[in-house]
Amino acid sequence: MSGPALGSSAPAPPPSGEVIRWSLLSAAYASLFVLGLSDNSRGPLFPQILADLALSDAAGSWMFGVTSAGLIAGSLGLRPVVTRYSARVVLQGSLLGMGAALASMGLAPELWSLLAASLALGVALGGLALAQNLMVEQAVPQPLQRRAFSGLHSMYGVASLLAPLLIALSEHAGLSWRRALMLLALPSLALAGATQLLARGERGPGAPARVPAPLGPLGWGPLTVAGMTGSCVVAELLLSTRIPLLLRREGLAPEVADLYLSAFFACLLAGRLGVTFLPLQRISSRALLTCSALGGLALFSLGLWREPRLLPLVALFVAPFFPVATSLLAEEYPGRLERSMSVLMAWTSLLLTLAHGGVGWLSEAVGLRAALWIGPASLVACLALLLANTLLRRRAEARA
Repeated sequence: MSGPALGSSAPAPPPSGEVIRWSLLSAAYASLFVLGLSDNSRGPLFPQILADLALSDAAGSWMFGVTSAGLIAGSLGLRPVVTRYSARVVLQGSLLGMGAALASMGLAPELWSLLAASLALGVALGGLALAQNLMVEQAVPQPLQRRAFSGLHSMYGVASLLAPLLIALSEHAGLSWRRALMLLALPSLALAGATQLLARGERGPGAPARVPAPLGPLGWGPLTVAGMTGSCVVAELLLSTRIPLLLRREGLAPEVADLYLSAFFACLLAGRLGVTFLPLQRISSRALLTCSALGGLALFSLGLWREPRLLPLVALFVAPFFPVATSLLAEEYPGRLERSMSVLMAWTSLLLTLAHGGVGWLSEAVGLRAALWIGPASLVACLALLLANTLLRRRAEARA
C-alpha cells in the first residue's frame, strides 16, 4: 500500500470547508509503519532470545509484559505533553525513544537489562499510539474518519507482514537477533527527523479546533469501548507473539512456523484493507465490531481445539476491531478522543501485561497450547463489554 487509503473506487469528497491535511496524515501513517516493523519483529526473534539468554518461557514472557506496562506509562504520562505542545512533538520524541530502546535491547547482556529496554520501548509505543490517532482525527473530516483509521492501521498490517520476512532474511544472512534489533532502530531515528518536514502544516488553515476534554469522569461509554478494544487486542497480540513458538513445538520446522506468522499478518492486512476500501458505510460500527469479535472467537477456539494451523485466519476477523473502535470513539464522543485514547491504550496495556504474564506462567504449568485459551476468553469478555456499550448507548438515546 502506498500512501493513505481513504476511499473506495469513488470516494466522497470532504464536506465543504473541510480539508484533508496530508502532512499530518502522512506522518501518522509512516510512523505506524515503522512502529509495526519494530513491534512485530520481536515475535520471530523470541525463540532466539530465549535460547541465547537461557530464559524460560515464563521469564522471557516478561519481555512482552514489561513493554505493555511501559505502554500504560506512555499513553497516560505523555497526554499532558500533547495538550501543552502537540501530537507531532510527542510523535517525534517517541520515535527517538523507540530507536534508542531497540538499540538497547540489542545490546542487553542479560534479562534485567533486556527488561529495562523493553520498558522504555513500551513508553515510546504508548506515545506513538496516542499521537498517531490524534493526528488522524485532526487531519481528516469526520465522515471519512472510519476509513482513515482503518487505513492507518493497515500500515501496521503491511509492516507486520514484512517484519517476519525481514527477520527471516536477516537469519539467512547470518545476523544475530542483537544485530537485527539494532538495524531496526535506524528507521525510527530517520523518521523522527523526517516528520519535522512532513508535519509543518499542523497549524495551517483548516485545522480543527482542539476541544478540551471534560475534567470530570470520562463516563461508562468510552470506558466500555476501551475495555472491549483492549480485550480484542489481547487475543490479536497473543497470537502474533506466540504463533512461531507454538507451531515449532507442534513439530513444524522453524522456517515453516515463521511463514504461518507471515500468513497471520497477511490476514491482518486484508481485514483492515477491507474496511478501508469496501463500501461498508451502511453497516454500523457496532455491527462490524460484533462480527469481528464473534469470527475471531470461533476461529481462535477451533484452532486451539483442533488445528493450530488455522490460527492465522483469526487475524482476518480481529483486524478491523481497533480502527473501527477508534472511529466509534471519535464519532460518538467528540472532544474526548484525547482522553479516551489515553485510557484505551492504558487499559489495553494493562490487559496485555496480565495476559503475557499469565500465558508465560501457564505455559510452564500446562503447556503453551492450553495457555493460549486466554485469547478466546478475552474475546468473550470483549463481546460482553460490546453488549454493555450498546445498551448504554440505547439508554442515552432514549433519554435524549
